[in-house]
Amino acid sequence: MNALHSIPTVTGAFRVVPGLLMFAAVLLLPAAASAETDFERGNLLYESGQYADAAKAYERSVQGGVAGSNLYFNLGNAYLRADDQGRAVLNYQRALALRPAHPEAAANLAFVRRSLNLAAPSPDAWSQAFGWVGVDAWSVVAAIGMWALLAGLVVVFGAWPRVTLGWSLVVLGLAVFGVGLTALIGLRGGTRDAARAIVVSESGTKAHYAPADNSRDVQALAVGSEIRVLQDRGSWTYAELADGVRGWVTSGDLERVVPK
Repeated sequence: MNALHSIPTVTGAFRVVPGLLMFAAVLLLPAAASAETDFERGNLLYESGQYADAAKAYERSVQGGVAGSNLYFNLGNAYLRADDQGRAVLNYQRALALRPAHPEAAANLAFVRRSLNLAAPSPDAWSQAFGWVGVDAWSVVAAIGMWALLAGLVVVFGAWPRVTLGWSLVVLGLAVFGVGLTALIGLRGGTRDAARAIVVSESGTKAHYAPADNSRDVQALAVGSEIRVLQDRGSWTYAELADGVRGWVTSGDLERVVPK
């Protein structure tokens, strides 16, 4: 009887969960629709030459949760046309962080770098070896390897063991999982590195030896320059610059490639 009494309880729970999910979906639909509308509005504004307004519409779409590589690419184009090169670089970098194999974003980023005479950061060996498909793809590879490994163990030790097939799946799963995990570990400081930031201010940003405006300058930073954040302290950011030099930069002049 106790077992029978438990059945309505479990069944009821599964009836409630879809209802809650549907209710949540209904609540989220207006926000998603609004974000999609802002994206389409941004496209229309861009096509009509209203680039600053297009950028604002795309930003609202990002805030509404429709953030993807193509949206960031469009946003970069709008900022570039609106003569905001710093935020153009930022959003091309964001597009590439989500999709490293985005040829248009890579080409436009290279164009802006040439226009601003910015040196492109040298890719490390890990990025050269594994960065061509991106972190998300390697996560899928690692997951496939893990599932193949588990399937192999089930086949070997299950009720009807198939030893040869099972161990083949185990070896294959280990190999695929190992490659995926190695790529993920190597790329953790690459395109998706949360510490990467872009100088977006055009007001003459400078790196200082200490977090104070009257401190001696380390060097001037051109708009669009890429740096790596080491520490945040109030309105100042301690960062490693492109040539390995370190200094304090006003935080308001920077934007993270991967938003916090």
